[in-house]
Order: sequence, then C-alpha cells, then structure tokens
Amino acid sequence: MPARDQCPISCSVATELQLQRRQLILGLVALPALAASAAVAADQSALAVVDRASVVKTWDAAEFTFQLDGEELPGILIKLADERWYASSLICPHAKCTARYFNDVNVARDTFDVDVKNPVLGCPCHFSVFDVADGGKVIHGPAPNPPLQLTTVARDGKVIVSR
Repeated sequence: MPARDQCPISCSVATELQLQRRQLILGLVALPALAASAAVAADQSALAVVDRASVVKTWDAAEFTFQLDGEELPGILIKLADERWYASSLICPHAKCTARYFNDVNVARDTFDVDVKNPVLGCPCHFSVFDVADGGKVIHGPAPNPPLQLTTVARDGKVIVSR
C-alpha cells in the first residue's frame, strides 16, 4: 500500500502546517515593505516637515506655512515635555487674526492679563489665549475653540505635521 494511503489524515495536517508556515514567513517578509509604504503615505499627506534640530528643547517652536483648501496658512510646531509635540494653525478661530507664540510667561501674563504657567498662543486682536500644553484649550478671550489642531509624527530627524 502506498504511504499516502496509510496516513491520509496526518499527511493532510502536515501539508496544512507547511502552508501556514509559508504564509507566516511571507507575511513576516512583507512587513518592512508595508511599513515603508505607510511611511511614504504619511510623508505624502504631510502639510509640513520640520527639521527636529530646530525644536530641541522644551518650549522651542518652529513656524511654518501649509496649504489647506487652496489657502496658505501659518502654523506652529512646539516641543513639549516628555517628547510630546503641539502643532496647530496660527489662525485664531474668533476673527481669523494671526495668533503669536509667547514663550515668555511673564510677557504673556502682562500682555493678556492672564495667569499662565507655561508658554501660550495669544491673539493680539481680541486677546484670546490658548494653552498649548493642554491641546490649545481656550483659557481667555472670545475664541469659541482652539486653533485648527494638527497631528505630528517624529522620525528620521524630522517632525511631520499633517491633518
């Protein structure tokens, strides 16, 4: 009797295991390619790419411009504590004025008459103040909400800012 007829169940199990092993190996081999394509997709959707060397210390900031719906807008990237980042538009949602970054807490307190403990964004038009350490939360003024919040990914010496 041929060997195949002697073990129809155990041979099919062995064949199935070989197929699963091959699929696993092919899947593992494909992972770097998938990761690379995800990185390319993130780079293609980037609104801005900021050199990480320009924002090294906590509260360092880099301003940039980005295109959104055919309009060029000012934006800002701020290095927060614990390797966190804050990125947003600098357009105040109240009256569309351009907000400024106040990294000197005393200047922010004097200018806006607010008690702040860390640097903030402040709008010079109607004195809205945004807490960058708390996601741009409005802490003073008429702005109804924070400026447009952006997302960040830090890699390869750069910070990629996207929507």
